[in-house]
Amino acid sequence: MGTGDASTGADAEAGPATQPNIILLIADDLGLDATECYSVVDDVASTPNIRALCEAGVVFDNAWSMPICSPTRAAMLTGRYPHRTGVGAPAGGNQPGIEPDEITLPMMLDAHPALGYTHANIGKWHLSANNNSGDDTPNRMGWGHFSGIISGGVQDFFSWSKIVNGREIYVERYATTSLVDDAIEWVDQQEGPFFLWMAFNAPHSPFHVPPEGLHTQDLGRQGACPQNRDQTCYRAAIEAMDAEIGRLLGALSPEVRAQTNIIYLGDNGTPGQVVQSPVTSNRAKASLYEGGAHVPFVIAGPAVVDGGRRVEAVMDVTDVFATVLELAGVPSNALVPAGTEIDSVSLVPYLQNPGQAPLRPWAMTQLLAWRNQRTNVGKAVRDAHFKLIRFDDGDEEFYELRVDPFEGNELLASGPLAGDAQTSYTALAAVLDSL
Repeated sequence: MGTGDASTGADAEAGPATQPNIILLIADDLGLDATECYSVVDDVASTPNIRALCEAGVVFDNAWSMPICSPTRAAMLTGRYPHRTGVGAPAGGNQPGIEPDEITLPMMLDAHPALGYTHANIGKWHLSANNNSGDDTPNRMGWGHFSGIISGGVQDFFSWSKIVNGREIYVERYATTSLVDDAIEWVDQQEGPFFLWMAFNAPHSPFHVPPEGLHTQDLGRQGACPQNRDQTCYRAAIEAMDAEIGRLLGALSPEVRAQTNIIYLGDNGTPGQVVQSPVTSNRAKASLYEGGAHVPFVIAGPAVVDGGRRVEAVMDVTDVFATVLELAGVPSNALVPAGTEIDSVSLVPYLQNPGQAPLRPWAMTQLLAWRNQRTNVGKAVRDAHFKLIRFDDGDEEFYELRVDPFEGNELLASGPLAGDAQTSYTALAAVLDSL
């Protein structure tokens, strides 16, 4: 992706007569093992609205997030890897949030006013810390409207504090429902093209029973999860999120829906306490293994040609940045100020060309040391077939994902590499050296 001056040509560019709307839907703590549209396990939550996006759009089979939420959000917002943004672990306190001088997606849209975009961030923020504190941080980072949760989550889905453009409001409405209420209200007020960043807090813990009518699980009354039923409550939260996604999309008029591209993904893998086999609890969320970073990723909408397809090419969450900007019509030579390192690659060619060759030779995920977490942190990089993990203590692990997708056979322990394995190892090690 090219770099350039974000202010160049902002007033002179001429966008299409009707720019598409863009909605980014982010599920919180949801890996492939908990997801329809992927054949990891048979017994998953029923999500007809997400399934409809898969059936109408493009499903990316090899999408990587960062292993935990804040780094993924920073990577999508800036198109930059954690070692560039400094956000490589859960933000908060002395653990860095996004730096105030980063260039963000809403800033880029504002730098091209002829395109006409308004924008809102609704839901979980989790990019604030001592280095960028304040309830108005999302607005200071470019968002025209913010309504949601500044920290990493809520203590109670039925009793929580919402921040609306820097002002705190106490809420006693199921969080997933309340956030969609806010999204619908904001969308209804827009008269031109819009970009909605809709970051659910579900199905993140605490595992509560959603209101009746939002799920099909046998759990009784809404509220605290019954003892030893965390897995069932987790599925109920996924189903409730799907129901509210359906309500959000159903609130769009047919004309608006026809002009709206929708991106759906998980921000990291499933938490260890509710992960399903073949993923194990020590290789789930917050790990560099597939259970921590391999997530669902789907794009549907008018940008898609011949929907109902799957793409096997590798990609990672930095690619959201370039994809949103290309969908919006931001010129590729004016993405960021000169000198800023951007890691993002637009996925739009995959949407428009069913025969598109892979655009990335590799994808990367990263987890920095945080709090008491000093082991099993580092970077991982993969190509179409192989994956190299390099931990910060110098240990390495190498897997052939095309035949071993759940990393049961570590190849470096099996003797000298040869053939394709050696070629990939050499290339992937060079990538990590360069980063």
